[in-house]
Amino acid sequence: MSFASFKNARVVRSSWLEEGGRRLDCNPYMSGALEARDILRQLSVRKDLLSTLTAGYVGGIYNGPMFKRNYVESPEHGVPFISSGTIMLADLSRLPLLRRKDAESSRLSYLRLEAGMTLISCSGTIGRMCYVRPDMDGIWSSQDVLKVSANTSLISPGYLYAFLASRYGVPLVVSGTYGAIIQHIEPEHIAGLPVPRFGAVFEVSVDAKMQEAVQLLSNYQRLVREATNEVFASVGLEDISATEWHADGLNLGFSVAAPYVASLRALNFNPKFVELVRKIKKGPSSSTLAISGSRGQLIQHALPILAGNNEGVRVCG
Repeated sequence: MSFASFKNARVVRSSWLEEGGRRLDCNPYMSGALEARDILRQLSVRKDLLSTLTAGYVGGIYNGPMFKRNYVESPEHGVPFISSGTIMLADLSRLPLLRRKDAESSRLSYLRLEAGMTLISCSGTIGRMCYVRPDMDGIWSSQDVLKVSANTSLISPGYLYAFLASRYGVPLVVSGTYGAIIQHIEPEHIAGLPVPRFGAVFEVSVDAKMQEAVQLLSNYQRLVREATNEVFASVGLEDISATEWHADGLNLGFSVAAPYVASLRALNFNPKFVELVRKIKKGPSSSTLAISGSRGQLIQHALPILAGNNEGVRVCG
């Protein structure tokens, strides 16, 4: 049996075994962190520690305390709140609202996001990353999101994010420079990461491409909102908050005379909901079945998952 016949086989250098105290469990050697570290060591360029390139609250690398999350429905009394599970969302218009009084308190005020930060999920599925766009300024983050705030006088924030999110940066963030299995990332775990420096011209050009990508995402968010408002306006409606929906008290109780119904879902008989449906049907509209194609049938497919990039196509759903 040849080495190539093992699907996930990997060469482990004897020096790594020495560093790891001769441990023979495979996980520390499968993360890719040790290979990434050795490749970076071979680079002839200068490497700076991550902690020397950040600035801000407690040095610019921080998460936050555990706290009780009190959610509200009114934007007047709440702030958008992002967690490790939602930092990758393209559309942030439906984020839950954390109570403003709590968010702006001295205990949590520093969890407010600022443009140019790198966000890293540090609990659950660790190592997911997001770059904070200007339209994300003013969103608060949970304790499960690690913030890295670049010192802009020393490094371009877009370049720093590009490295941390690269195939060399991610393994180091997730497993550390010693390949340890980290269940929860803390600031001290990544403070000593080596960041290669390729000169101002190159780093600024990378940052410019990041800013271009950021602007495209911001444009997407803006156009989605505009399109949503246009759809509502076409039938004489406007989008409202949950507070406005509940303001008149109709949702607290209502009676319905319908002895023969196919559904017992209360929302289907809510007077406000019924009126919305009436207004939508009054304007130009089509049913989902009418526009779904294939003779008006909704179709589900079982999709085979292929491992190689050259053997499949991207799908969403």
